[in-house]
Amino acid sequence: DIHSGKISNILHRPISVQRYYFNKMIGDRAANIVVLLPVFVIGLIYLTLVKQIKINLINGAFFIISLILTTILWFLFSFIIGCLAFWFENLFFVLLVKDVLVSLLAGYYFPLSLLPKFWQRLVEMLPFKYFSNYPINIILADCKIKLNT
Repeated sequence: DIHSGKISNILHRPISVQRYYFNKMIGDRAANIVVLLPVFVIGLIYLTLVKQIKINLINGAFFIISLILTTILWFLFSFIIGCLAFWFENLFFVLLVKDVLVSLLAGYYFPLSLLPKFWQRLVEMLPFKYFSNYPINIILADCKIKLNT
């Protein structure tokens, strides 16, 4: 939008640029959810019936909360990377590196538990695990959540 000149149209709107892009991302995610929700529900019902997954209300609530927080974290990370467009003529390579790096370190391609211990400790210090691995571990009840009661 910066190089095409569309940013000037966005700047004249009554909301901030960050809020505009956040709302645009939420709209895109909502469309994806509408399309994928039936598949997800059918898969969840199947896994529950064959007793491959045991879902309880608390894990379900934590999973939904983790998805909301993951969405916010993903937006902030992408927005920061997107702001590099002010300094780079072509952002394609930067976005490609971001997507590959996040995909590898978030556990999109394979579970992070398959990594050697050194890499697991390194990935544990980075926020990328919260994009995929952490929410999946919550719904699978592998993640230990301690409540202060």
